[in-house]
Amino acid sequence: LLAGAGLLLRSYQQLLRVNLGYRPANVLTARLQLPYPRYGTDTVVRAFYEPLLERVRSIPGVRAAGFASRIPLSAGNPQDNIIAEGREPKPGEPVLVANIRNVTPGYFEAMGTPLVSGRTFDQRDREGSLRVAVVDESLARHFWPNESAVGKRIYHQGDTSSTRFMTIVGVVANVKHNSVDETPDLQVYEPFSQRPTWSNYLIVRSTVSPEALVPLIRREVAASDPTLPLFSINTMQRVVDQSLSPRRLTNALLGGFAAV
Repeated sequence: LLAGAGLLLRSYQQLLRVNLGYRPANVLTARLQLPYPRYGTDTVVRAFYEPLLERVRSIPGVRAAGFASRIPLSAGNPQDNIIAEGREPKPGEPVLVANIRNVTPGYFEAMGTPLVSGRTFDQRDREGSLRVAVVDESLARHFWPNESAVGKRIYHQGDTSSTRFMTIVGVVANVKHNSVDETPDLQVYEPFSQRPTWSNYLIVRSTVSPEALVPLIRREVAASDPTLPLFSINTMQRVVDQSLSPRRLTNALLGGFAAV
């Protein structure tokens, strides 16, 4: 029992030092859900989220902010088959499946996900402009193991439109989405302006206590639409800690038995 408790404690300590692909300290997260059909078109959705994001960024104590359709350790995991131009699978070969995330400019900075090469999204990536994407290191290595992924093109399987190609403008670090001890899934990030989503997470990196920003953010949301609630409010550090609670319980139980 003592040996088992010691090994579990050592593995837990190593888990605390694992690279998550983001920095959870001083990050606040919250959700917004736009009702349909009042927000029934992409244009109306953009007109709500984009000005709101600018006002949130202007709040004192906000270092960076962005919206995302999903964040690490959140419920749900939209995926799609992704094909690289010039590397289409042959009949019978498996098609790559990747997580799909729609994010605004500022998301990577707010989440603390390092940029490996290229750039992240900015105001150039608008509706009607060149379709772009950011991918993680694992997807870049899968398709282009010995060359840069920046400038290459990918698309969703089944999309046969003339505008289906997304040019990769950046590569970011791998992110652990489902658990801190998983092998990271492949990720494709697309600009929110080019592919808006009704339900989104707000991610805010602060220079003050994240909880102190909640009433100020609520005020900005109410100024945009007083009927919309801001819900699932949490800090990213607390989310990570909660994901580790089953391991802490196991360590405590085994450690207690070992001590007895």
